[in-house]
Amino acid sequence: MIRRRSFRRRYKKTKDTSISKIMIKFSLLRLGALNPHYQFHIVGPPILVSNSVRDLGILFEPDLKFSAHIKKSVSLARLRSSQILKSFKSNNPAFYSFLFKTYVLPILEYASVIFCLAPSSSLSRLLESTLRTYSRKTLQRCNIAFSSYSHRLELLSIYSIRHRRLKAQLLLLYKFIAGASHFPNLNSFIRLSSSPRRPMTLIYLSPLSDNFFSFILPIWNAIVANVSSFLSPSQFEHLLDSAITRF
Repeated sequence: MIRRRSFRRRYKKTKDTSISKIMIKFSLLRLGALNPHYQFHIVGPPILVSNSVRDLGILFEPDLKFSAHIKKSVSLARLRSSQILKSFKSNNPAFYSFLFKTYVLPILEYASVIFCLAPSSSLSRLLESTLRTYSRKTLQRCNIAFSSYSHRLELLSIYSIRHRRLKAQLLLLYKFIAGASHFPNLNSFIRLSSSPRRPMTLIYLSPLSDNFFSFILPIWNAIVANVSSFLSPSQFEHLLDSAITRF
């Protein structure tokens, strides 16, 4: 009897502990202003409401603006850039460019295709700020004169964060159209033009919606306006490099 009671106590303690661990792994994010704010429960107490939730390395917020994720990424990128400048001494700009591309760009570019940011927005400028500072400091260290940010990028043989993000979004749209990546019900949002002179022009089927397609389609159509045939992936990427400015 003593052993049985002891076992029951241990079992109850283990069960309560496992429930607590399960609750720690759950959080509730309410999306949209019209959300009914229902409470959700698992086993016992309600799941706690969070202002942001991390999923696959991305911080999601109720307004889906990604400001918290971008600010966190920029903070980490600035720290990494500072560590690079403190750890390495060189007069070779190509060396600093290699370090930035290897250790900082992956932080700023992770899942960046979902950030439909206007170039003049504060978040877009924030994403660019790390490279602005890094390029200025590295060229000053290398004793190389420069006249502007775009000139610094050219000297370092690197493209701006805005350029790289826009190019990644256009390449993703190309993959959707070519069938290389899946987007559910794509034909409900866009379709290719039937004009033989502009075979890559896209028509937006939901003009009143505000989403990825509403942002990227005007840029896409401006770039492919004079294209007379559907381009291969390598041809399309080459077109983007010539059509999008370095900054």
